[in-house]
Amino acid sequence: RSIRVRVNGHRPEQASLFDAKLIGLDRLLDLALLKIDSSGLTPLPFGDSLSLRQGELVLAFGSPLAMDNSVSMGIVSAVARQLTEDDPRIFVQTDAPINPGNSGGPLVDVEGRLVGINTFIFSQSGGSEGIGFAIPSNVVRYAYASIRKDGHVHRGQIGIFARTITPPLASAFKLESEKGVLVEDVMPEGPADKAGVHVGDVVLSLG
Repeated sequence: RSIRVRVNGHRPEQASLFDAKLIGLDRLLDLALLKIDSSGLTPLPFGDSLSLRQGELVLAFGSPLAMDNSVSMGIVSAVARQLTEDDPRIFVQTDAPINPGNSGGPLVDVEGRLVGINTFIFSQSGGSEGIGFAIPSNVVRYAYASIRKDGHVHRGQIGIFARTITPPLASAFKLESEKGVLVEDVMPEGPADKAGVHVGDVVLSLG
């Protein structure tokens, strides 16, 4: 599939349009890998999103509200935000102003390294309220490598069905804390079964 892609330069007049080919996409992450047959384009270096710290300065680039080549500044509000307790995805939360049109743009640190891809905001007004989210660069790097090699993202499965520990569950099972997940079922001959995980086990952490 052929797609037209706009690549911004340091100045608005340096923006160029390119024909790009869709290599693959992942709908869960809302990421796509495009290939541009051109030379002289300088990619952003990947940063390590695991090294991000709460309060660290970051910059969000994009075209919010059709304002091409815009940049906004903020801090990292949270380094690994889950939208719900059972959502497998994590995001870098930032208060850098992000608006419609920023999606797909880079979130970079003060060294100019990519630490996330801006993806969406929480808003009651439809505009930026300082609660923006970016896909962590380490997730982006893994997705990029998987899509480039195999055309899709590989997701590991350990073969269990788990439920988040809630106060009623902790009370019913006489658990000392409400941390972790309760193993409700184990797939026969799966990795967890072979490792000795049983129904009723409580998983507190992953190594």
